[in-house]
Formats: sequence, structure tokens, C-alpha cells
Amino acid sequence: MLSSSGTSYVLLPGQYSSTVQPSTLEQALSSATSTVTFTTGFSNSTNPSTPSLPLTIALQPGLLTYPSEPYTGDPTFLTLPQSVSSSFNATNIDNGSIILASNVFAAIQAENNGAKTRVIVWDNVPYRSQLPYDMSGSLQLLSIQSSKCSPACSASGICSLSGSCLCPPNFTGNSCESCSSGHFGPQCKGTQNLPIKINFTF
Repeated sequence: MLSSSGTSYVLLPGQYSSTVQPSTLEQALSSATSTVTFTTGFSNSTNPSTPSLPLTIALQPGLLTYPSEPYTGDPTFLTLPQSVSSSFNATNIDNGSIILASNVFAAIQAENNGAKTRVIVWDNVPYRSQLPYDMSGSLQLLSIQSSKCSPACSASGICSLSGSCLCPPNFTGNSCESCSSGHFGPQCKGTQNLPIKINFTF
């Protein structure tokens, strides 16, 4: 939030320079009496600071959801998981606007009259109407991941900000494509979980 001479501006992620339009915004950014206050997810500091150009606004790795559109109300920040154990399942999110950090994507699901629709969001969503028409029900966030992993993580692995896959228990490999030693099958379960096969000879 940029405050200058009694006027407030909501600054979305991006870089602001001396050529920014409209000119009133450029003047506010250049004023020595202006202050910038970062909301949750944009900075670890909540203290107002004086802006200097060029000014880069970037969301920390994760997703910011607003209760109203476009980008109004008190936002909630959901950080990119740092491990498989810190992952979450079907977290309810606000039905307003969504801001995604750079190189991050999110899987979002909507339930409407018992039918579930899932979409992958790669960019900011200022208006709910920009989502597919059948996403009109309550929204749930299924996952947030970095887009830096190539190939993508398998076996419900999570792509970290560094571009490496964080694998669930018993999975291994660059893309979590293999079972760790002593584990087998599509779920990579241990031998104690496998059915016992007995051969009878008559």
C-alpha cells in the first residue's frame, strides 16, 4: 500500500519506475513524504518505508487470497510448503481475488451442487468470474507448488523453490519416480504390506 498526501494506492506485484502511469502515481512514488506499507506475504517487515525508484513489489513464495475483488479486504497468505509433511489438503480459501508468487502454480477446486471442478492457476485472478463458469461454488486450495521442476514431480511429490522434488515417504528419485530400498508397488509399500504368495506342490 502506497500512501501519499492523503491518497492511497494498492501496488500489485511488478516493477515501478519513473515512467509509470498515471503521472499521479509516479509523483506519489517519487515524493519524499510517501510511505509504502507491505501487507502479509510481501515482506517480513510491517514498518512503513519511503519508496525509491525503481521499486520492485514481489510476493514471497506462495499464494495470497483476498475476501473481496479486486484485491480488497484483509488478505491471507499461504506459503509454499517446505516439506511433504507440511503440505495441506483441501484448504478453504476466500472467494475474492488471488495473487500468485512468480514461478508458482496452484491447484484449486470448486464444489457446486455436489460436482467438483479442478483447475490449475498460473497467474493472478483479480475477479472470480475469470475462473471457468463451473467454478462458482466454494473454493478449496488443493496444493501450491513451484513450477521449476522438470520433469514434474510424481507420486504426490512437491516441487520446491529450488527446483527439486520433495518426495513422500518411501519414494525416491529426482522426480519421486522410484521406490526406496525395501519398498515395492505403485504405493511403494514395504514387503510386510504385500500379499503372501504360497505355491502348493502335489
